[in-house]
Amino acid sequence: MTQISNVPRETAVKVFGTVWLAEDFGGDSLVEHLGTHKPALHFGEAFPDLETARAARPAYKVVYLGDRIALPNVTPVPMPRTAQSGNVVPREIFVVEFDNILERGLRVATAQIEKVEFDSAPAHLVGKVDFVVGAVVAGPHGKYRVLVQYDENLGLNIVENPMVLSERGNYVASGQVMAFFRAEDAAAEADRFARGLVEAADWRSRSDALAA
Repeated sequence: MTQISNVPRETAVKVFGTVWLAEDFGGDSLVEHLGTHKPALHFGEAFPDLETARAARPAYKVVYLGDRIALPNVTPVPMPRTAQSGNVVPREIFVVEFDNILERGLRVATAQIEKVEFDSAPAHLVGKVDFVVGAVVAGPHGKYRVLVQYDENLGLNIVENPMVLSERGNYVASGQVMAFFRAEDAAAEADRFARGLVEAADWRSRSDALAA
């Protein structure tokens, strides 16, 4: 089975939205990009819609997405899971949380994916797919932002712990949460962590004998 899907432009835009990128350094064009987030390696301006982009760059040529867009089969989607949903496409992340652990305990939270951020294909996937997911935003009010990357076999991997939305509205690194695409992986990590906590709590085995 192929690991790539050729998605009609209309479907992709409906699910993920688009943003318009100004190619200001020699391109003089407005390029439609999948997703509503400016990609990391784009250094020009980005506009939320074509009307705004044309108003800002009236002389630029317009470059639309192709009629069909090549995406990895394992492309997360910002849509709730249904009884008909398969298990291949991620629709949520499972987050092991251990902040304020003495007060709140160890938890595993399910966070629905709310937004998908796309980048152009990396060097090892150029010619195979048009875009890859670079990050997903999940949870209520976009609580978590998780960086991801694809390997040469188009497997999707979480590359570091999630960033957490701060009270100031920006994402900050956190060493107190871990994210997984599979519930069983999150459960296994939570069990491993819990065993470590039990062992760490056995203070008597590592302490000098105390008088009764």
